[in-house]
Amino acid sequence: MLSLILGNGVGGLALVIVALVVFLRMRAAFWVTLGIPVTFMASLLGFHYLGGTINAVSLIGFIMALGIVVDDAIVVGEESLTQFDAGARSPAVRVTLAPAAEAAPKVGRCENEGRQGKWT
Repeated sequence: MLSLILGNGVGGLALVIVALVVFLRMRAAFWVTLGIPVTFMASLLGFHYLGGTINAVSLIGFIMALGIVVDDAIVVGEESLTQFDAGARSPAVRVTLAPAAEAAPKVGRCENEGRQGKWT
């Protein structure tokens, strides 16, 4: 089972990288591609330190969240490169606010009591 998931994950990552290189500028594709394993490892560390377990349901949610992060990285990366090419100084505000806008609606969920508020 694990080898099947690992094989599908590697194949999916290869397809994502090929699609990024084909449809994006090389610099944006590089940074988005670099962000995928960094996000993956940071999430696994978060699972470990919060005491979470990886089962089928959490793995599906994990993959969906990774897709959202990659999508945001594509949008922010392309816009930042466009603005940078036009003479803008730094994409720091865009790079900071995009993930904050994604996380803000979910912060309240951490304070829920009962079954919905549990991390594991």
